[in-house]
Amino acid sequence: MRVALACALATTVNADVLPANDLPEDVAGQLELMREPPGSDGSLGLALGRPEADWTTLTESSPNFSFDRAAYWVRFRVHNPTEEAIRLIFDVAQPLQDYIDAWVLDATGSPIETWHTGDRRPTSQRPFLYRAFAFPFTVEPGQDITFIARFDTHDGLYDALPMQLVDQPTFFKQKDRESLWFGFYYGAIVILLLYNLVVGLVTRERDFLWYSLYLGCFLVWNLAFRGYLALGPLANAPVVNNMAVGFVGSSIFISLIVFTKRFLYLSERMPRTDLLMVVLAIMMVAPMALSLLDYYALVFSIEIPLALVIMMTVLWVGIYQSWKGYRAGKIYLLAWIFLIVAAFAYYGRVYSLVPSTWLTENALNIGSMIEILVLSLALADRISTFKQQRLDDQAYLIAREQEMNQELKQRVEEKTQAFKQLAERYEQESITDVLTGLRNRRTFDDIVSQTLRHRDRETPWMCLALIDLDHFKTFNDRYGHPAGDDVLEQLGYLLQGFFQRTDDFVFRLGGEEFGVVFRVDSPDAVTEMMDRFQIALADTESLASLAGAEPLTASIGVACVPAGGSMKPADLYSHADQLLYQCKEGGRNQYRVEVIDSPGVDARHLVSE
Repeated sequence: MRVALACALATTVNADVLPANDLPEDVAGQLELMREPPGSDGSLGLALGRPEADWTTLTESSPNFSFDRAAYWVRFRVHNPTEEAIRLIFDVAQPLQDYIDAWVLDATGSPIETWHTGDRRPTSQRPFLYRAFAFPFTVEPGQDITFIARFDTHDGLYDALPMQLVDQPTFFKQKDRESLWFGFYYGAIVILLLYNLVVGLVTRERDFLWYSLYLGCFLVWNLAFRGYLALGPLANAPVVNNMAVGFVGSSIFISLIVFTKRFLYLSERMPRTDLLMVVLAIMMVAPMALSLLDYYALVFSIEIPLALVIMMTVLWVGIYQSWKGYRAGKIYLLAWIFLIVAAFAYYGRVYSLVPSTWLTENALNIGSMIEILVLSLALADRISTFKQQRLDDQAYLIAREQEMNQELKQRVEEKTQAFKQLAERYEQESITDVLTGLRNRRTFDDIVSQTLRHRDRETPWMCLALIDLDHFKTFNDRYGHPAGDDVLEQLGYLLQGFFQRTDDFVFRLGGEEFGVVFRVDSPDAVTEMMDRFQIALADTESLASLAGAEPLTASIGVACVPAGGSMKPADLYSHADQLLYQCKEGGRNQYRVEVIDSPGVDARHLVSE
């Protein structure tokens, strides 16, 4: 990267002497230039001994030797016809000129002042503390002096040499204005750098962090490029300042590529261009490494073409995404148009393709300032977009939360209903016999107890019947357990159909034993019920078909007691069980009924005929 140089030497065309008391604004015709012959030792005596034919008058506003390993000499003459001393400064406003040897000679050719400075020499060797190189001297009344300077490079790369001869008050006024301009410029970059860095750290958005890195690299490079690093941190390490120009210059483009990739989503929107950008970033590592080896000219012979290609690629990215209608691409294109135009003006000046003027000299600063401001606006727009997106996301999340709450509420209700049904099912299954669908033994005691305590005028008697199929084991052995299960299931249907009043309860107590809790208005009605049940049992076709020619019979023990008495369920069961046992002992296929604690009547037994 190189500085645009402007020449503002006040001169009178083809004059031999420049009047110090009347300095015109344009002196381009008074400055003389000589290219040092190869093999010369670079001494002042050699330059003074060269014939006048070797010196040519500069007609350019600024000499630019670009890539050249030869040294160059510059001279001019000043005469003071007044009676007062004139204090002048010869300003070489090029911070990156490697070596400058300068002398002020009197009329006899003897040195009055001598300087040996340059950006590869310690800052302490400069005439005074200044970012570039300025040589102050005084022309006494009636005195003629000659100023002569030799310019040389480290490895053959020159930047344009803007030179001017001004009186000291004018020089310092110019530098005050320049310091104000650069102070504003660097202050703006630092503010934007800190702003984007803080936003990036707070929001954790890497776009802001990469842009902060880009701004940081650009700031350090510009400080080295403009000579300010050499006044402070690198005052005693001038070679490091030269290395920093190349190294940080490459870092600018690498960080720019990464920022561009992320900010414009190149991997998704332009995958081929994204790959090209990655390749260019890798290639830019080469001049970065060479700068550490102090190959200054070689670094820029590689870096400048690569930088131009990167600029063109970035321009293409902005144009393409703008054409596609991406908002970020449009802002990005606007920002980079200014910087790219400025960069081409600067690099064109380096290669002597465009004139070296103040505008081309400061093109990068002007273009970069506009580019930085526009990109900062783009990132601010990104923050606004993020904020709106966050609000939209919050609204979506709230709506989604409400939907999920409603859905969750509905699911909870459904699950609650399902659990309720499942609980009812488990409760029903826990009290129900799986085979017959009748109540099982778990609820038997509770129902017997409740029925014993409940008084009813219409049906004051509570009865418990225990029913056991006769010879059921033999039946199972002959016809198999599936046939036996069918018989038990059919018996359950029969009992449910026979005892179907609301206060009748039918149970399967286990195996082939069943129990029935029922109420009657008189114990005499029990024998009639049992007779009808035995007939119904014998007439059941399904049972008869399963049993073949041998219909099933049952033994039945029935205990009856007035409801509301003191009889305990266990005692009532014991009475019915004894009656059932008596039926089995008496030959089966019969029933026995016991009436217990009848008011005014002793306990009596009724037996089937």
